[in-house]
Amino acid sequence: MISRSQGRSATAAIAYRVAERIEDRRTGLTFDYAARGGVDHTEILAPDHAPDWVRDRSELWNRVEESETRKNSQVAREVRVALPAELTHAQRVELVRDFAREQFVDRGMIADIALHAPGRDGDDRNHHAHILLACFVEDQLSCCGHNVLAEEVTDQEFAVAVQGNDFL
Repeated sequence: MISRSQGRSATAAIAYRVAERIEDRRTGLTFDYAARGGVDHTEILAPDHAPDWVRDRSELWNRVEESETRKNSQVAREVRVALPAELTHAQRVELVRDFAREQFVDRGMIADIALHAPGRDGDDRNHHAHILLACFVEDQLSCCGHNVLAEEVTDQEFAVAVQGNDFL
């Protein structure tokens, strides 16, 4: 969970995971991880009827941050997925894409995915993905045809969706 009570922000979290530069309009801070390596693939997956702005990473995560004003707001959930080293890059991308679509996007959520390569000093089989899910977005994205948000999925349902699937 990306929560303000833990001193975290969705804009900082996603900037790091996708190795990009994102300015947080709420705080005025800029998070610049563009020089960071090891990110193999990034992509935003959204329901078909989502507005175009959800595919703009900076706009999406700034709107998520701006939609919550409480100091203990939970603005995003994160799922970390270990990926088989035996798969090709294309197979890993497709696996994460299918998993995120089936478990989250098909429920009306927006999933921002980042696939990471193994670190230089660690296990060379440590391919993994980070999936950030927006908890709140303006008007609950009712324009997407769904009113299901990450926060509305209970922790138990979320655990079942992540653990009890055919992908992992």
